[in-house]
This record gives sequence, C-alpha cells and structure tokens, in this order.
Amino acid sequence: MKFLLDLLAAIFKRPAPAAAPVPEPAPDVPAGDQLVRMVTAAGCSPDRAPVVAAAFAHAFERFGVADRPLVQAHILAHCAHESGNFTFVRESTSYSSVQRIRAVFGSNRGIARLSDAEVDELVNNPVVLANIVYDDANRAPGYKLGNTQPGDGWKFRGWGWPQLTGRAIIEKLAERLGISADTLVAMNDPATFAHAAVWFAMEEKRNFADAAERDNIVLTTKAWNGGQIGLEDRIKRRERIRQQVGV
Repeated sequence: MKFLLDLLAAIFKRPAPAAAPVPEPAPDVPAGDQLVRMVTAAGCSPDRAPVVAAAFAHAFERFGVADRPLVQAHILAHCAHESGNFTFVRESTSYSSVQRIRAVFGSNRGIARLSDAEVDELVNNPVVLANIVYDDANRAPGYKLGNTQPGDGWKFRGWGWPQLTGRAIIEKLAERLGISADTLVAMNDPATFAHAAVWFAMEEKRNFADAAERDNIVLTTKAWNGGQIGLEDRIKRRERIRQQVGV
C-alpha cells in the first residue's frame, strides 16, 4: 500500500498533475487503535475496520486533520451513512415502489411531472431512474451536477465512500488524480475512496471543517449532500464515534 499512498500524497499536494498511472490496490498500512475504534463505531464491521482505518489514516494526515478528531468523526459518520457501513461504492438507484421513488426524488422535476403509472415503470429500473433524476435538465438551479450528456446520470451516480455524484465533481477529482473520469468510477480501492472523502470535505466544502469543529452535524450534513437526507442516522453514527473515543 506504500506505493499507492505515496502516489496519492504526491497527487493531492500538487495543484494540477499532468498524468499518473492508475493506482493498484496494495497492502494495508497500520492505523492507530483510536481510529480503528472510530471506524468501527461509525458502523464498519470489525474485520474490515483496520483496512478502512488505514486508508483514512493517510488521508487525514495528508489533509491536515490527523489531530482533529471531531472533523474525523464527522467525515467517518457521513461516509459510513453514504456507503452502508463502507460496504458499497456505487449507488444502486434501484427502488421497489412508486412511493419510495417519490419519497426520495419527489422534488425532482423529472419525477414530479410523471404520473404514478409512469413512475411505476421506474421501479427496479435503476439505469433509467438515474438518468432521469441526475440529468441537469431535471434539476433546479444550485443542484445541477454537470450531467449534460446522455447516460451521465447512471455513469456518474454516487461513487466511493463519500458517494460523490455527477460529472462535474467526478471529473474534478479525476483531473486531480491525473486519470480519466471513466477510470476513476471503475476503481475499487480503499485508499482512493478515503482520499476522495477527505478531499471533498476539506477542499470542496470549505465550511465543513469549521462546522465539524463546532460539532454541528446539521451543517456538515448540508455541506455533504446539500440537504438533510439521512440526518437522524448521521447523528447516531457521530454519537457512537464520540462515545467510543471521547471526542
């Protein structure tokens, strides 16, 4: 894992890399016991926690939050919520009922204009659903994702532990890594997921760290996903982390 972590460290330190080889998965690097406990408290299974913690240990170090446990707690709580306890890295967009689709995407213009019979066609139809709800044409100003090409919604649906969504943010991260967006969304590497999450919190969401230091989960949730989706679950995860390590 040392090669990969050194590569990621160098990439994230420089503003605009020209090119870089696709990182290969590598062995784990030891993480401190506290970080392992934090990851476990966030919801990660104990057998996988050392791998996840090792990935985050280097990301926290590279982005200057190794000694900021509240910021770490908020990042881990959000990632655990978004990724189902660090178990999936691509959003499924598969929903089993009209009611559920309307509950999740009811304000989306593409869904709001459809009848229940038409929404029923989207039940268990994840590709078509993603291409509707994540298409910029169906999103309000301020919530656009850069998805302007056919198929962008599915291609750039939630990715990684932070569940980054949309062509714009994925291409921005891919450029920072010196790889293509297609290569990035196909990657399945803990170190990359962790670096993406901390990069997103610390560089893309400038108010995240300050809100986390004030332990304001409402503001960090808004920074993370633009609203309050899953707030109750995020609060529970953050509380478990705090109780486990006393932050």
